[in-house]
Amino acid sequence: MKRALLIFFLALSSISLFSQTVNWYYMPDGVSNDWGGWEYKDIFIPSGMMVDSVYGSFKRPGYNIDAHDYIFSFNNGTTYNSSTNSIPFSYSSINTTMYNIWFDLTMSNYIGPGMIRVGLPTNASATWDSLGVSTSPYTGGTDCYSSPSDTCNSVECDTYGVGPGPQPTGWAYKEIVIPSGFSIDSINAHFSRSNQDIYSAYYCPGCTVFDFSSSTLLTGANIVNQYNDWVDLTSESLIGNGILRVFAPTQADPVVWDSICVSISPLTTDLSELFALSDMSIFPNPTSNNITISSSKNGVLMLYNIMGKEIRSIVKSEKQILLNVANLNSGVYFIQESNGNTVKFIKN
Repeated sequence: MKRALLIFFLALSSISLFSQTVNWYYMPDGVSNDWGGWEYKDIFIPSGMMVDSVYGSFKRPGYNIDAHDYIFSFNNGTTYNSSTNSIPFSYSSINTTMYNIWFDLTMSNYIGPGMIRVGLPTNASATWDSLGVSTSPYTGGTDCYSSPSDTCNSVECDTYGVGPGPQPTGWAYKEIVIPSGFSIDSINAHFSRSNQDIYSAYYCPGCTVFDFSSSTLLTGANIVNQYNDWVDLTSESLIGNGILRVFAPTQADPVVWDSICVSISPLTTDLSELFALSDMSIFPNPTSNNITISSSKNGVLMLYNIMGKEIRSIVKSEKQILLNVANLNSGVYFIQESNGNTVKFIKN
């Protein structure tokens, strides 16, 4: 009986264990044309949060366990984009069940703001019970990335001349999200090449999708003969939210890409200010008409829906403000402060 009550409790709420939170989702959002008619669920990861693991409580009767499949993908930004997503594990290479197993994603460095999309082959007998996603506050440090994201196209290379001067097309790059409330301290390119050890980096401040025209070539990282050395970028004041893109000439006398390491640090050492230990609260919750937002922090708040779409901005100049949400569709919404603190509410 106690076990049944515990399962029932977990099924109705999120679990907070120390700084880690597990949220459960019970219904897909729709059908994905990208994945051949599989049903999918989209989950928004707020700024300052990191994805730790995922758990699919699914069934697929009549199929061998090597066909107990689903797809997990992640992309930066507030909307799902199939052309820029990252898929950390492939069901085609997993020969045992993927169901009812926690998959560790900590090495993937999936840091918000970002969108998760999980797809399930419900058009081929799979059934959806629940999906668990574990997240925790991202506290900075050094993260290393062992493979590039893509290669630059001719327009990017010819127009912006990655590296010390215009370069031919085909430079590989890695995109790294810098969350709100953090700054870039240094980078280290673990690359090797037979001659001229060069790479370059651009930073796009305020971007959730990288845009060359809004980016700056970093003077500290437009580098010759500095592979495997830490390069100090603190003087360049590279503040999140933004996207760092690091390039290496993998197409000519090819660079061997081992990893690119980036060290970042919080702008404040008060984690209760930086993350979800904020005093922001919303009531009543759930609501049908109005909510009161209470917080000691004033400034601009952002309202997002469950898909991560920005609904509106809200200027808060008092400890408590009243917000009319009667015109919102029923569902789950998020209010986010400028430092990434986020509170969820339900509109009936």
